[in-house]
Amino acid sequence: MLLSSESEKEAAHPELEELLLLQTGELDRRRTSAIEQHLRGCSSCSAKLDAAENLYGRIARAGTRSIPVAEAPTNRNRAKALGIGLASGLVACFLIATGVEFTAPNPAEDLLDRAIAADVGVRGRWFHIARRYDACELGPPHEGNRVSGDRSLCAVVEASLRELGWGQQDLLSPRSLRSWRASLANKNDELQRYDGITDLTTTAPTGPLRLASLRIRTSDSVAVSGAYTFESEEGLLHFTVTETNRPTPEPGLRRSHSGRPERDLSRKQGASPSNALDRAEGRARLALHDLGLDATPFFEVARDDSAVVIRGIAPTAESRQDLREVLADHPAVRLSVQTEAEQQRDPQELPWRSFQGDGPPLAAEQLRALYPANTPERQEFQNTLDRLTREIVALSRNRQGLLDLANRQNSAADTAELERAASDTETRIAARTRAIAAALRPLLGELVPTSGSISPEAAQRLYTLVHDLVFLSRTGASLSLEESLLQVRTLLGPA
Repeated sequence: MLLSSESEKEAAHPELEELLLLQTGELDRRRTSAIEQHLRGCSSCSAKLDAAENLYGRIARAGTRSIPVAEAPTNRNRAKALGIGLASGLVACFLIATGVEFTAPNPAEDLLDRAIAADVGVRGRWFHIARRYDACELGPPHEGNRVSGDRSLCAVVEASLRELGWGQQDLLSPRSLRSWRASLANKNDELQRYDGITDLTTTAPTGPLRLASLRIRTSDSVAVSGAYTFESEEGLLHFTVTETNRPTPEPGLRRSHSGRPERDLSRKQGASPSNALDRAEGRARLALHDLGLDATPFFEVARDDSAVVIRGIAPTAESRQDLREVLADHPAVRLSVQTEAEQQRDPQELPWRSFQGDGPPLAAEQLRALYPANTPERQEFQNTLDRLTREIVALSRNRQGLLDLANRQNSAADTAELERAASDTETRIAARTRAIAAALRPLLGELVPTSGSISPEAAQRLYTLVHDLVFLSRTGASLSLEESLLQVRTLLGPA
């Protein structure tokens, strides 16, 4: 029964209680007609129904189903309307109507409850911290050599944590996040659920910590990554955190008893730790090539002291996951990759800047002759040129990287694989130069495009010139229309 004591049962209306019990499946349906017959002429039911409808309306507005009350507002019809709702909502309405206090659930707190229960609180964890294009690994205080990678980044992160009264063990801690949230007079919570995870993000208008976010796996409620924004002397410091394994020493280094790296003299003379990074960079560039991600300029392959890092923007979450899977067996390659959707929510500096112009196109008259109005055909023409020139910039850059690595490899098999990928990339560049020449034929006349051996510098120049011609020109651009056309002819190939 919903009412526990005899006094509570006497205070409540028995027919109303029975109707609610019927809706929750606790009463035989044979009494339905008798209860409804009673409610038709019941004058004492109205006040209780008023309170029940008021509460259930609040529950409905919080995300449950609204109560349809389309018929005349008799006691019978109002009770039927209540009976259409969710059973749990009806029970809550009845409890309020009989004076029992009800507290609406807090999804953020419920999520943290589960995450705290799942948090094993292992000491000695290492964390990978990334900020734009910097990254470091931060270990527990008892480690002798507890920082790897960009030490300056880890230093500023630790200073920010100390100002908040936190240590590195508070990173990815749902308990610490709850404690900080409880200390805030004003805060804003945002919950986002997708792909088996939930992001809980809390922002604060003041204080050293302005944003804290935990990504919590739905299956086991474990916090798998986090993001934080601190107010520092240099401005806002934003970084992401994931748990990682203890970094291994670079090839050719071993740990002394003091924890400091020392050179292993037993390695053969002439062997360099950079060889391992060359191999890792080769894996990274080949992965981008095989997945077709080398045609976007918003990827960059870079190195730090101990690893190769792929930074940039993936078109979709699926393409990023494909990249992770391809590189899963190569721990020396790290990913610092956002999706386009994540970039819109949390903009990061890009490894390549697109063209920024603010003046009329140099070939404005020729464009008007081809496309008198801003028609879909003109937009398609411009979008095609934009895409092709961007892809040439990216492909030429990656082709050069593959060739440079091939020249440094000690393994004939690795060299052959890198050269094969470079040759394939050259073919793809040549196809795009032919497409650009065809698109520009009405402006430039017939062209014989180059092969795909255009250099990264020339590709970037081609991109800029084409945008000056048919998109927006740069204010103060020194080249005239004729000079720009001549340079484009030279880059694509003389007639």
